Amino acid sequence: MILLLLIQFALAQDPSVGEVLEGEIKTQRGELKAGDDLLQGDRLESSGAQILLFPANQINVEGVLSLENVTDSDTSLKLESGKARVNVDSTENPQEFRVKTPYATFGVRGTEFEVEESSEGSALQVYDGQVEAQDQQGLKQRVVKGEAFQHRRGQGWARKEFKERKQQFRFLRRAQIQQKRELRRQMKMMRKDQRRLTRPMGKKPRR
Repeated sequence: MILLLLIQFALAQDPSVGEVLEGEIKTQRGELKAGDDLLQGDRLESSGAQILLFPANQINVEGVLSLENVTDSDTSLKLESGKARVNVDSTENPQEFRVKTPYATFGVRGTEFEVEESSEGSALQVYDGQVEAQDQQGLKQRVVKGEAFQHRRGQGWARKEFKERKQQFRFLRRAQIQQKRELRRQMKMMRKDQRRLTRPMGKKPRR
């Protein structure tokens, strides 16, 4: 309990909304690698990377994904192209989690699924839990574990073959995520202490 409170306090002072776990990512801020912070509004482009969005949501990205809004209670992402396989963890607090594409919006709560955006339209397949998909005309389709659907512009939702795809990066267990966040907190405190120790005497810290 004390550990969780320390992590929450440290993150409250931290503007980052997540971090890169594996792979390399291009953003409007430059290139990111494992351990680098993700910020609100980042546009991620990668041929293969895994990210963590706080508190415990993991995404394998192969394409272009924008972090439109990321909070503990509400997350909205936009997949412009490529694939995003998502593992949403709602064991602590239920949260709204949405992935948008140019043609549809996929709303989930505690599940694992994959969204793909291509010239053929938006495709979805669910590995665990369920997802509610809605197109721009408001037509909804509930998709459950083991199902796959595709949406083509002007044609609505159509069932497609479910194909298990091998992931480039395996999702972490919750305990592993907590360990990573505790290590992250300790590293940030160490860097802060180092800056304070190396600051010239009499020089006031920047505000």
